Amino acid sequence: MSAQTTYDQTPVIGFNGMLAEQFSLRQIDSGLVEGGNLGLGVAMKRGSSDGQYVPCVADDAVEGVSIFSHAREKQADGSFVYEDKTQFPLLHKGRYYAVANAAIAAEADVGYDPATGKVGAVVGATTTLAFGKAKTSAGADGDLLIIELW
Repeated sequence: MSAQTTYDQTPVIGFNGMLAEQFSLRQIDSGLVEGGNLGLGVAMKRGSSDGQYVPCVADDAVEGVSIFSHAREKQADGSFVYEDKTQFPLLHKGRYYAVANAAIAAEADVGYDPATGKVGAVVGATTTLAFGKAKTSAGADGDLLIIELW
């Protein structure tokens, strides 16, 4: 019997909105999507009622991040969304995988860019306020890294 022991490429270890480092301290609560469909890894703030959340816009304070739940299935087109008025898991504290919008050093503070859905250096009128710290580094735009929410 033969087995493949080498690969042409390094397999991806996670995806945007997936929990990272299972044994790190974390707090995840349930929320309801308000105002439209919601993807993974989106920075969220409180909505119009208790327990409801809407996506953040530039200069917002982040309450938490939408993360992946095994209780949902992918859409026919391969995307993953929580529909309006449905329950979703909101990471308030802990680590998750995110996509970088540029090179990011480990331990750098990050904000969420609502226009791209990526994280990076805090830029006024472009990103949210800082909400976490990079626990791993990113070499370039599109790299996957681990972010720890405060």
